[in-house]
Amino acid sequence: MYLLLLLMLIFQEANGISTSDAARQLKKKLTDGYYEDTLPSEQMKVEINTFSILDFTMNERDHSVEIYAAVGMSWTDPKLTWNPSEHSGINKLGYKPWKVWSPDFAVENVNRRYDKFLWSYDPIQVTSDGKVTYTPVEFYRYTCLFDMTYWPHDTHNCSLVIKSWNHGKENLDFDIKVTPTIDLTTRSTATGENIKDWDISNVQVTKTTSKYPCCTDPFTDLRFSMIFTRRGPAFTWTVKVPVVCLVLLTMGIFLLPPDAGEKFMLGGFIFFIAGLFLATTVQIISASPSHTPLLVQMAAQQLLLSALSMLLTIGVFRISKTPHSTGIPAFLKGPTLGLSRLLLLGNYTDLVSSSHKSFTWTLQGDQVELADDSPAAIRERERCEWVLLGALIDRLLFILYMAIALISFIRFSSVL
Repeated sequence: MYLLLLLMLIFQEANGISTSDAARQLKKKLTDGYYEDTLPSEQMKVEINTFSILDFTMNERDHSVEIYAAVGMSWTDPKLTWNPSEHSGINKLGYKPWKVWSPDFAVENVNRRYDKFLWSYDPIQVTSDGKVTYTPVEFYRYTCLFDMTYWPHDTHNCSLVIKSWNHGKENLDFDIKVTPTIDLTTRSTATGENIKDWDISNVQVTKTTSKYPCCTDPFTDLRFSMIFTRRGPAFTWTVKVPVVCLVLLTMGIFLLPPDAGEKFMLGGFIFFIAGLFLATTVQIISASPSHTPLLVQMAAQQLLLSALSMLLTIGVFRISKTPHSTGIPAFLKGPTLGLSRLLLLGNYTDLVSSSHKSFTWTLQGDQVELADDSPAAIRERERCEWVLLGALIDRLLFILYMAIALISFIRFSSVL
């Protein structure tokens, strides 16, 4: 029994060595006189049958995309055929990629920082009928111009263009038979949620033809189009909410009493926060200087409105607080009182009416009731008139600012 097992092991080992030697001899026979840098035939058609994206990185600063993808292809090499019955039944061989011919792919829109030629160490499989199968998994780095207008809800259509620069369409053509797939399991949670801040979708593979002044023959391009969408829920709290709050806070400047010094503290705080926000977005603006994000435009507009509000506040404060030798001009008294009641400034109107009978004179013709005519009383009445005028101006500015804010919200609604 043991002798039989020993004989079987010796036979299997001898048979394995024989097959291995046969494979080496077959490879040597096939590659004798074989030039891997020349086309196996005058017309080669390469079938693209796999395109699977495994990972990707968006580089906004240098406007480039890096994808880690598998591109499967196959073709027939007439110089790599044999009869399996004459070579110990071998019907399949594996080659290192630089040992046999393969398409000399190069990235046309390569980012300038990287090599445009593609190299891979993934093996090539050859069958006895000459069919060659090659599925290299590569990093493809290419240029994509980022339009940051709708940041942080921006979407970018980026295309990877691959071609052969050595062989035109007449010698090397492609046949697209692929359904692109996206396999991001390495960057997803257990529930399948993407852990990074970009989504990729709508991946398509198309074939185009290009002509160049240098050459008479057209070249075939492989265009891998894909859409990248930023997914940043955190931006709602870190970017959008602060900008909206700045807009709403500025309204408070016009709701405080016209002679309140707190108006300057609030205005200065808003101006500082708006400037700080713009400073933090410098990196975004520098990445896309020709497309300023709408949200940054809104913050810059708010900074300008804050500065303008401060200047107007200074004017209103001066009207309300600066000592005046007389009351407001007679032609303003009637309109001031009427608009004040219409704009819900009754508390200021009552204050003036209780200490100042000149409004009674204005409304009731020659019925004049004079109150205390002491200098202090006259100065108080005049001060109240100017405070009422300042409050009226503040309320009108508040309405104007609300209209501007509403228009801004409508204009920038796409990023809010």
